[in-house]
Formats: sequence, structure tokens, C-alpha cells
Amino acid sequence: DRPGRRSGARPRAPEAPPTEDERDEDSPIVCALSTRDPGPHPPLEQLRVETPEGPAGPPLLVEALGPEEWAIRLPAAWGRGEDLPGDRLMQQVAPARLRLVGPTTLPLELSLRDGACVAAPLRFQAPQRCPLKGLIAAKLAEANESGLYAIRPNLPHRIEDGRLLLWPSAAAGEAQLHLPDDPPIALRWTEEGCAAPRLRPFTQVDGWVQDPLGGAGPRFVEGCETSGRADPDGRFFLRVAADRPCQLEAYRMDGSLRALSEPVAIDPTRGATTGLTLVLPEEEMAGLGMAFRSLPEGIVAVQVYPDTPAYEAGLRPGDLILEVDGQATAGMSDNDFIAFATGPAGTSVRLLVEDSEGERSTADIRRAAVSR
Repeated sequence: DRPGRRSGARPRAPEAPPTEDERDEDSPIVCALSTRDPGPHPPLEQLRVETPEGPAGPPLLVEALGPEEWAIRLPAAWGRGEDLPGDRLMQQVAPARLRLVGPTTLPLELSLRDGACVAAPLRFQAPQRCPLKGLIAAKLAEANESGLYAIRPNLPHRIEDGRLLLWPSAAAGEAQLHLPDDPPIALRWTEEGCAAPRLRPFTQVDGWVQDPLGGAGPRFVEGCETSGRADPDGRFFLRVAADRPCQLEAYRMDGSLRALSEPVAIDPTRGATTGLTLVLPEEEMAGLGMAFRSLPEGIVAVQVYPDTPAYEAGLRPGDLILEVDGQATAGMSDNDFIAFATGPAGTSVRLLVEDSEGERSTADIRRAAVSR
């Protein structure tokens, strides 16, 4: 979440492609990139290659050669139009059809021929400029030095000349700036520009987390746009925004599952201290032992871990869960399915499952502790 910085190194010429005699068949292809757009330029950590079938591989490693020059290295096999081991997205793509894409750049076609790369100049999207004033400017400057701040969702950004520069994907939107010891600060922009962010009034929450199981593991508190960890004796302190009602809840980790308290609503008052107690469940939470994804038609099992209740009941990756305890899963959210699937150890849940061949069956599964 640290902002990108311009390289302080002196610009140097991109590497020249090796000659036929010098070229190793497996040497990476070096693509030299430049821009004609005036700065400031965003960080380029999220550039990636795209094929007609979709993105090819993870984001690229980009080396800064100077303020307006960069270099990336591509696998030699791409220049020959070959598949990469384990990369099913390449699919014998013609080299000239590769594109370089990123959240802050216009798509750029890459031409890979005979181990050489040719690319037109990069074109950047214009940034949103959020003016920084007063105390918030000082706080962000201090946090920038230590890297102790974040923008959620994560956006390419830069702090420069008393402004926070953002490169969002939409012409209008909102994000949050997280600074140490302050409630999240709204960042809002439209086609007309970005409003100056403002610090929010806050209050202190002084509370306790009660755990009937009394385990030695950590307990956490979240909500009201913040989160924190309770002390070993269960006490916690949070600073929350005092401009709207909100909810807080506590949890502990039972294996890989969260054991949640009932949420407690608070209406914080500026300058006052709010006290509350959060009580964790008396039973250890248990589940089925599977990873899943929500689809419009139901819940699909992505992975079923060995030696878990789901595996012992016969569930396998690709199976579609149509009902859970009589409730249809079509359109069900992840959180709603988790609420149905998890519960105290030893309790049961009934699933209606359709396998990859279209056969349907009912499975009664007894929940158990899961470690992943």
C-alpha cells in the first residue's frame, strides 16, 4: 500500500536486443517501455499481459529505467508462440496478439518476433488530484515516511506537491484512506475532480471480550469501520468515528472458523468514552471442511479437504450444493452459506447435492472442527 516513487536513478538506455549469435534460446525477451505523456506517472506494479483468452500469468515485474522509461521481461517461449508449462491461458497465441494492460494505462499491443519486443509508447489515464490541507496533510506526510497508511480498495496512487493523486478505474467513486489512530477518511471523486479529504470526529470505545471457553488464543473486535485485538485479559480499546451509529462484534478463531459474538449497536458521541461487553459463543465452532464459490445457480465446491466431514460424506470438487437445511442456495451469499454450514461441533446440516453428471443426492453431515 505504499505509494509508488519515481526512481532516483539516472535514466539509462534500454537494453539492446541480443544478436542471433548472442541470443540464448531460453533468454527472456526484454520489452523497453516509454511514454510521451507528461507526468506524474502512476506505479506500474499491476501491468500484465493479456491474450484473447484472458490474462496470461501474474502481474509483470517492471524495472524503472528512469522517470519515463521502464523495462519488462517476458518468457522466451512467448516470442515463439509456445505454451508455458502450467499456463493454460496461452493456448498457442500468436505473438502479435499479446496486449499489455493495467488499471492506469490504455491497452498496448506488444509485437514479439525473433526474440525481440517492439512496443508503442505507453499512454496513461489522467489522475484524480485530491488536495491535502492542514492536519490531514501533516498526518499523511508522516504516515508516508513510515508506510503506515492504506487506501481501500487498493488504488494506484502517489503523494506529490501537497496532493494525493489517485488512478481509479471509474470516473466517479469513493475509497477510504486509513491512517494510524484515526477513523477511515472518505475519498470521493467525480468527473469534476476530487474533494479534499477531511478528518472525522472520533470517540474512544473501552470494552471487554468475554470468552466462556477461556482459551489462550487471541480474540479480535471489528466493526464501526475499524478492527483491533483484545488484550489477553479480554480488554480492548478502539477509536471509532463519532458521526454515525455502527455495530461492533468480537470473534475468536476455532481452527479456521470464526466464532462470532452477537453484534452490539453503539451510537458514539464525540469526546465521550463508550463502554460495552461482547460475549463469545459457549461452544467451539465447527464446519464441513470445504472451499466454495457462490454461483447464480447455487454453491459449488471448489475444494474438499481430505479427512473432513464433507469429504467423508462424498462431496467432491465441482459438486453443486442446491439446498442447505431446506434453503435454496441459488443467489445465496458467501456469508449466508457460512452461517448455515457452520455451527457447534457435533451438530448436523443437510445438503442437497448435484454431482458433475447431474445426479442428485441428500447428505446429512455432522459438523466437526476444521483446521483449514
